[in-house]
Amino acid sequence: MTSSIAMQEWPALRLPTKTAFDWTLGEGTQVLIPQVAEGAAAPQYVIFLRATGSYSSGGRAALAVGAALLGAGVPLGGQFVQATLVDLKTGKVVWYEFDKVPTGEDIRTPEGATATVTRLFKKLPI
Repeated sequence: MTSSIAMQEWPALRLPTKTAFDWTLGEGTQVLIPQVAEGAAAPQYVIFLRATGSYSSGGRAALAVGAALLGAGVPLGGQFVQATLVDLKTGKVVWYEFDKVPTGEDIRTPEGATATVTRLFKKLPI
C-alpha cells in the first residue's frame, strides 16, 4: 500500500480516480490490536515504517565520475523512508510521509537511523 500512496506524489503515475487522501487497510486491521492487561488501554493506532536503500561502492562511484566525464549517467543509489499511521479500529490511513534520506546519512547505522526517524517524525501531525 505504501507504494500506491507514494505513486500519488508523481503526477504521471497518479490514479485519475483518486482525488482525495482516503487510503485504508480495511476493517481487518482490528486483528492487529494486541491483548492488553485488564484495565490497560489498547492501542488506537499503529505505525508502519519502511526503509529502503541502495548503496554504491568506491568502484561504482569512480565509474560514475568517469561516465559523467563522457556525458553518461550512472546511478549511485539512494535511501528512502516511508511512514504510515493507521487507525486500528477503522483501518484508515491517517498520516503518510515519504522522505529521501540526505546524501552522507546512512540508515544502516544507529546514528543515521536515529537522525532519519527523528526528522520524519517531526512531520507527524500530533
